[in-house]
Amino acid sequence: MSENIGLDVEDVDLFQFVDVPFKIRVRMIDTVSGTVKTGQMSTIKVLLGFEGNTTADTRCREHHPHLLEVVSNTGIREDGCGVIEVKITDVSMNHDHQRFVVYLEAYRTHGENNILLAATNPITCVRHKLVISESNTQPYIWYKDEGAKDKCIKVLVKLIDSNKNIVKERNVPLAVTLVYSSGQTVQPATVLSIFNDKDKPLMISATGSELVKFRVNEVSRNHRKQLFHLLVAPDTNQDSSLGDVSPATSVAFEVKSKR
Repeated sequence: MSENIGLDVEDVDLFQFVDVPFKIRVRMIDTVSGTVKTGQMSTIKVLLGFEGNTTADTRCREHHPHLLEVVSNTGIREDGCGVIEVKITDVSMNHDHQRFVVYLEAYRTHGENNILLAATNPITCVRHKLVISESNTQPYIWYKDEGAKDKCIKVLVKLIDSNKNIVKERNVPLAVTLVYSSGQTVQPATVLSIFNDKDKPLMISATGSELVKFRVNEVSRNHRKQLFHLLVAPDTNQDSSLGDVSPATSVAFEVKSKR
């Protein structure tokens, strides 16, 4: 009877800072029940490739050791869990904007499956990140027809470095889009109105931040009651060098007309 055993890798942040360590948590599990397999210690080999490398042969051939530094590696411990800490040493932008994938190979000394394979979710490595500061930290309801016609939602968009310090020496024009929680863009584009000065395009500059004022002109009921998010990204159409800046997404909100 074959063993139902495999590796389960916890998702990591889709955007990682260059040259900053992050942790990958992995478990050896029974693939049928999902329970952790204990008492089977194992070493783990760590490889770095690009998204789309699916075979063992491709992983080995496409491994980029100069782009990956393994800071620590516990392997699989007796409790069936392990933690690998790594850092990626270059931004994705310098590699045709390809996303990285960290591949894990666990070697067992007994059993039918001597080599267990797993991989992280795809990772974009960046130098700076956009973050959104807003009054709501949990999903909320916004009533579009209460108050004046110029009623809007305000969010403060900041550019930060790996130490969470505001970056003030970089100009970042912003592209703003309304999306659903699935990530799909809301159509038509007229559902979203931006209230910022038309003569002053949205841009992070000397202050390291930009206040974005926007309004959603349709209720969620017209969109199958889906929640909305504001997606703020660097406008790489204006400046292609901004590929090393990650986007930011607001807290989810539902739009209704009135209470």
